[in-house]
Amino acid sequence: MGKIFNFIRDHFYILITVCMFAALSFPSTFKFLYPYLEYILMTMLFVSFLKTDFAIFSRLLKNPIYPIIYAIFNLIFIPVIFWFGCFFLSPDLRLAILLIVVVPQGVSTPSLIDLIGGKIETGISCLIISYLVAPFTIVGIFKFLAKVKISISYTGMFLILLKMIFIPLLLAWIIKKLFSDKTVKKGEAFYTLVTISMMACLTLGTFSHQSNTFINGGIKLINPLILVFLIFGVLFLAGFLFSKMYSNGDSITPVITTLFTNNTLAIVLASKFFPEKILFIALLTMIPWMLFLFPVKVYARRLNLSTTDKSCQSK
Repeated sequence: MGKIFNFIRDHFYILITVCMFAALSFPSTFKFLYPYLEYILMTMLFVSFLKTDFAIFSRLLKNPIYPIIYAIFNLIFIPVIFWFGCFFLSPDLRLAILLIVVVPQGVSTPSLIDLIGGKIETGISCLIISYLVAPFTIVGIFKFLAKVKISISYTGMFLILLKMIFIPLLLAWIIKKLFSDKTVKKGEAFYTLVTISMMACLTLGTFSHQSNTFINGGIKLINPLILVFLIFGVLFLAGFLFSKMYSNGDSITPVITTLFTNNTLAIVLASKFFPEKILFIALLTMIPWMLFLFPVKVYARRLNLSTTDKSCQSK
């Protein structure tokens, strides 16, 4: 069992990719999962919080300089650079790109950090700060750059934050208070399996729900798909540069939190406020979002090997 668990843990991105193709091939089989996506994400956060050292987390919140700088970099600096850097594209494409990069990190990033490597506490503190300021930055960016007004319910955004972040956080805190750290830590292998299972369900539910969009797209998919892959490539490099410019002793967490944005939020905004062409491009982001797990996993492995080599040399 140990070997099977280690294989699943180390190669979870293969399972996620298989789930993506399974959902597209047999959408009717997995569509029942779509209404439960919020609860799947909450479960992923819950098990991540169980593995979180709350003492370290509280220290990060008391000194939020890093997550604040991260939020400025990701929610303001990156969208501005993309907007002016894509001046040669059509207005619809520029709006689509801006929508993709202006949203905060995905709520599943702490789970990805847990699986790939990095500091969960840093990812969670960045996530909370990002969602507190995102209603203001999203509206401000579109109002002042794209000259587009978006009517976002601040109350709705904060309720999402409360439901999807603070409820799992509170439940995990209660369990940690009721049981000893030793007892909670005994289930870490199980928590990892739960996280991977929830990621698989999330993939199956999302892709099965949007299967017709992908399957019937045909040749129309090629150029927009190239575009979204280029966007994710630039986001990968942006996360890498941020980790070098403002090192927090962790080179992989900035890459994960910058690259894996909340594309679900982008899709919702596109469906409510933008033309079909922009919604179509937003939907396509689900493909690179999943496939970029491969290079990030390879990058994390190389970082670990480099760290191991340096420690061996120091001895």
